[in-house]
Amino acid sequence: MGTPTRLLFPSLPAEARNLIYSHLSTPDGGSVATNTGLPLQSKTYKCNQSTTKISPVHFGSIGLLGLQKYDYLEAHEYYTWLLGNHVELQIRVILGGRVNNFVQAHWDKAMEGHLRKLQKTQPWLTGVSTYDIHILWDSKDVRLQSKKKKKTIGDVPDAMTKTLTLLMREGLKKREGRVNLRLYLESRFSAMLSFSQIQFSSADYLSRVETLDGFREYNAELLVPLNQKEPREQWVPHSIATRYAVLVVKEESVETSFARPWKRLWFKKKG
Repeated sequence: MGTPTRLLFPSLPAEARNLIYSHLSTPDGGSVATNTGLPLQSKTYKCNQSTTKISPVHFGSIGLLGLQKYDYLEAHEYYTWLLGNHVELQIRVILGGRVNNFVQAHWDKAMEGHLRKLQKTQPWLTGVSTYDIHILWDSKDVRLQSKKKKKTIGDVPDAMTKTLTLLMREGLKKREGRVNLRLYLESRFSAMLSFSQIQFSSADYLSRVETLDGFREYNAELLVPLNQKEPREQWVPHSIATRYAVLVVKEESVETSFARPWKRLWFKKKG
């Protein structure tokens, strides 16, 4: 392709055009994520008792991107700018196997192989700094802890997050890296929270907010089905309860990730 010859803003310098691109790409209250105009729509991987779908999305101007076919300089410039600045990765994981048969190291190795192959065809993914990761815990057995008590459900989201974000450049991770993690527990698991802190290990899961290294911002949330009973204070171990308050978001919003109503348990740091 030759150099684009048509101009939308012939008198604007590059700095001013970048401000326009930033304004067009910043989401507001009514913005809807889309993958229109991106070189990658989605990738789905099935490995080690799980299904993982990776979808890059943006909140930018579809109209401006569409002008690339009419040879407008700004449209091509905006496309390049968008890939490097305002794309986020939405990652959805369904873990449906058996807890005692799930080997984290095997999952990590398989997923890393998939991601490295994806990087070769889509090198721009290393510049994505925002990850929105949703994990649905839907294993076939109800047991939340291995027979030898070496792992709990609280360990898995952290390990998966580290693997799923490995493409992010280290410098970018420290400067702009943002990870939003949501763990969804089906009814048969969330009901156990009031009976066993050890099996769920909410201390393990919640502590990641403070201990996961390298990211500028890291948020973890726990969601249970909308009809689940209200949370009890004993869901949270004393070491966490002294620092976090348990709040419930009661709005009956439908989480489209897994196509059913959920409510969010929000652990807000006290003080």
